[in-house]
Amino acid sequence: MAYKQSSMNFNISNKKVLLIGGNGLLGAEYTSYLSDKVKYLSVLDLSSNNINKYINDENITFFKCNILERKKFVKKINTAISKMKGVDVLINNAALTSEFSLKNRSIFNEFDYETWDESIKVTLYGSYLASIAVIPSMVKLKKGQIINVASHYGVVSPNHNIYKGENFNCPLSYSVAKTAIIGMTKWLATKYADKGIRVNCISPGGVENKQSKTFIKKYKALNPMKRMARKSEFNELLHYLISDSSEYVIGHNFIVDGGASVW
Repeated sequence: MAYKQSSMNFNISNKKVLLIGGNGLLGAEYTSYLSDKVKYLSVLDLSSNNINKYINDENITFFKCNILERKKFVKKINTAISKMKGVDVLINNAALTSEFSLKNRSIFNEFDYETWDESIKVTLYGSYLASIAVIPSMVKLKKGQIINVASHYGVVSPNHNIYKGENFNCPLSYSVAKTAIIGMTKWLATKYADKGIRVNCISPGGVENKQSKTFIKKYKALNPMKRMARKSEFNELLHYLISDSSEYVIGHNFIVDGGASVW
């Protein structure tokens, strides 16, 4: 019996992609992966130190910006879209974790308003501002994709015990912001599905990032696969969501955490 050849189209070489937060651990990985696969890639972040080798004058452009400077941030988004002559895909990947707090680079204090405010604005407001900036042009074209990056800690609570004795944690503001991003994904997806816009979410979990041996050991014990994720293990899912093969997929939160949130 002969099988009919698949008509799925995973080609993304015609896509104009706007990546918010493309210099961090996963952001730099996404930049690297997409650099030779899409037509244009515009990356917005505070710095480009991890991705300088991918930036060129042809199809990859970096725009330095700070989400906390709201008007300037939106202006940079519009500049990036203008340079690409449109945008097909928005990837909202910016987030502020305890490692990168501008006020306290070791441990977030969940009872300190300033650190709460900073984290919520970068992680949640950034995704909101970028989304409302691109949606009008996508509505006009009757097509477009928004891919939000949340976290499995937007679905389940972190096990606080594994952070004891470590020099970082998973702050309250992070879980709140990531939970809200999942909710925003569903709202936008159902609101604009009939306008040709697809909105989905990826929730990574437990990504290895030079954590201490003690933390990795504790995390492994809570994971059915007994390991942490490699940063490259989200690329193919991202590729699929960017591609036209995902045209009937809207409003979903794809949890990629080795089964940690299943327990």
